[in-house]
Amino acid sequence: MKKLLIFTALVCFALSAFGQKQGQDLIDSLETRLPKAKEDTNKVNLLLDLSFEYARIAPAKTIYFGKKALMLSQKLEFDKGAAGANRNIGMGYGAQSLYPVALDYYFKALKTFEELDDVTGIGKVKLSIGLIYSEMGDQDKALSFYQGALNQFEKIDHRPAIAKTLNNIGVVYTKQKQYKKALAIYRRSLIMKQEEGDISGLESNISNMATVNFEMGELDTSLAYFQKAIELNKETGNNLFLAVHISSIGNVYLKMVETNDVGALKKHAGGDRQKALLLAKSYLNDGIELFNEIGNLGDLSLYYQSLSKTLELLGDMDGSLKYYKLFEAAKDSAFSQENTKKMVTMQLQFDFDKKQAVAKKELLHAKWVSNGFIGGFSVMLLFAIIFLYQRNRIRKGKKLSDDLLLNILPEEVAEELKLKGASDARQYEEVSILFTDFKGFTQLSEQMNPHDLVAEIDHCFRKFDEIITRYDIEKIKTIGDAYMAVSGLPVESPEHAIKMVAAALEIRDFMEDYKRQRQAENRLFFEIRIGIHTGEVVAGIVGVKKFAYDIWGDSVNTAARMESSGEVGKVNVSETTYQLVQSNYACTFRGEIEAKGKGKVNMYFVEYQPESVVVEI
Repeated sequence: MKKLLIFTALVCFALSAFGQKQGQDLIDSLETRLPKAKEDTNKVNLLLDLSFEYARIAPAKTIYFGKKALMLSQKLEFDKGAAGANRNIGMGYGAQSLYPVALDYYFKALKTFEELDDVTGIGKVKLSIGLIYSEMGDQDKALSFYQGALNQFEKIDHRPAIAKTLNNIGVVYTKQKQYKKALAIYRRSLIMKQEEGDISGLESNISNMATVNFEMGELDTSLAYFQKAIELNKETGNNLFLAVHISSIGNVYLKMVETNDVGALKKHAGGDRQKALLLAKSYLNDGIELFNEIGNLGDLSLYYQSLSKTLELLGDMDGSLKYYKLFEAAKDSAFSQENTKKMVTMQLQFDFDKKQAVAKKELLHAKWVSNGFIGGFSVMLLFAIIFLYQRNRIRKGKKLSDDLLLNILPEEVAEELKLKGASDARQYEEVSILFTDFKGFTQLSEQMNPHDLVAEIDHCFRKFDEIITRYDIEKIKTIGDAYMAVSGLPVESPEHAIKMVAAALEIRDFMEDYKRQRQAENRLFFEIRIGIHTGEVVAGIVGVKKFAYDIWGDSVNTAARMESSGEVGKVNVSETTYQLVQSNYACTFRGEIEAKGKGKVNMYFVEYQPESVVVEI
C-alpha cells in the first residue's frame, strides 16, 4: 500500500496575520520584528507564529521558539499563550519522532485549553494527539482523539478544520482495512474541501481515495484518482506528494499484471502485459528519483520492492537483485524504527494501566466508605496510606533519576536515550564554544587548603551554571579549573553567538566583582580568561559506564586556543564569532595572534554591549 497523505497538525490551521507572505519570506518578516517587540502578549504571539512556521522546515527551531513563548507566557501569566506554546513544542518533538515527549506537551496544552473553554484550541490539540497515536500504530486511540477534535470543530462550524479532520479519520479507517467507511469519510471531506476551494486538501483526499481503491482491487478507479491528484499537484507544488502519486501509479500498473486484471490492462495498456510492466518501471523509477531528490528516504522500502518485482517480471534479474537489496536495507531500517515505536506504545500503555489501577483502587476505597464498613474502611485506609506512600516513593525515585539524567545530558538527548536506549551522534554546522580558565591556578592551589580550594571553585562554577542556563547554553564539562560550554545545540539557535558572548560578559563581570570582594577581605582570588570560537562540531554520548555528553572537532581546539591566547578579565573571540556579533557588541581587533597549533589567527576582545542592543533570554 502506498503512503497515506495526512494533513497533520503541522500544516493545518495556519492562523497568521501576515497577508500573502509564506514560507521563508514570512519567517524573515517575523524574525525582523522580533528584536523590536515589547515583552507582552503580542511578542508571545509573534514567537508562536515563528515557532509554527519553522515546523515545516526546522523542528528544532519550532521547539526553541516555542519554549521562548512558553517562558514569556508564564512570566506574563498568559494562559492561552502557554497552551499554544506547549502545543507548538509538542509539534516540534512529534516531527522528530520523539512521541512520548510530544504527548507530554500536547496534554499540558489540552488541559489549559479545556480550563479556558477554548473550543478551537481543544480541537487542534486533540487532532495533534490523534496524529501521534496514529503514527505510533494505536489507531483506536487515534480515532478517539480525532472524533473528539471533530466534535469541537462542529460546535463552531469550522469547515476547513472539519474537512481536514475527516481526512485523518479516513486514514485511520484505511489502516484498519475498513475501506467502505474510509471512502464514505473521504467523500464527506472531499465535498467540504471543494466548497472551500482547498486545492491541497483535495489532492490529499483524492490520493487517499486512490489508495483505498487500490487496496480493494479497483485498479481503474485507483489510477484515475492518482492521475487527478497529479493534476492538482501542478497547483500545490508539493514534491513529496508528487513522489507518492507517481510511485503509486507504478504500483497500480504492476498490480494489473500480478492480478491479471484484464479490463484494466486492456484499457490502460492495450492488453499488453509487457507494456504495463514498462509503464510500472518508468513511474517507479521517476518516483524513487524524486524521493531521493527531496531527501525523503523513509518511504522508499515499498517502492524498491515494487521495482524489484517489476524488473524480475521483465527478465532483468541483475536490476531486480539490485533493488531487492535496497528494499532489504530500507526494510531493516523501518523494522528498527517500528520496534522503537512499539516499545514506546508499550510504555505508554503501561503508564496508562498503572493510572487505571490506581483509579480502580481509589474507587473501591470509596465504595467501602459509603457502605459504612468501618473495619474495612480502616483496613483500606491503612492500605491506601501504604499505597500512596509507595507510589510517592516511586514517583520521587523516578523524578530523582530523571533529574540526575538531565543533570548529565541535555533534555532532548536524555529523552532520546530513554526512548531508544541509545543516542545518535549529530553534526552541527555552526555553534559557539566557550572555554574559561583561572590564571595561575596551580600556584594559588598550593596556597589554599583543599577544602577552601574546592569551595571557591564550586562557588564560581555554580554561578557560571546559573548564567549559562538563563541563555539556554549547554554546559559540556569542567576539567580541573577549566569550564566548557556550547551554545546552539542540541536545539539549534540563530542567536547562539550573541547569547554566548552575553553569557561570557556576565561571567567576566561576576569574576571582577568576586575579585574586588576577595581583595577587600584580604583573601586570595581567581582571575579568569575567557575564549569563544564559532564553528562546526559533532556531538554525542561517549562511554557506557559514567557516560558523558561531549563535542568534538577542530572548532573545539580553536575555542581552547582563544582562551589560552586571551588576557585576564577579557573575552577573546575568533574571527568567525566576531562576524556574528559585531553588530551587537563593540569589539577591539587585536591583530593576528599566534595560537599554539593554529599559527596566526585573527582575534578580537569584546569590550561592551551597546545600550541599544537587547539580548533575548
